[in-house]
Amino acid sequence: MRPPGPAAALRQQQQQQQQQQQQQQQQQQQQQQQQKQQPLGKQQQQQELKPVLLQQQQQQESRAQQA
Repeated sequence: MRPPGPAAALRQQQQQQQQQQQQQQQQQQQQQQQQKQQPLGKQQQQQELKPVLLQQQQQQESRAQQA
């Protein structure tokens, strides 16, 4: 097996990113559903988690651009 060319590698990265974004959207939807059922104290904890997810996404995007 030859290593894939740059175009194939790029395609793979884009697919991975799309999957990651879909997973994050699902996580956010789940969080919103949980928030409706939970008391206020727990809502605040979940909102603090969201920026961490966003930071991870930005890091992945910058890594893909460098490659």
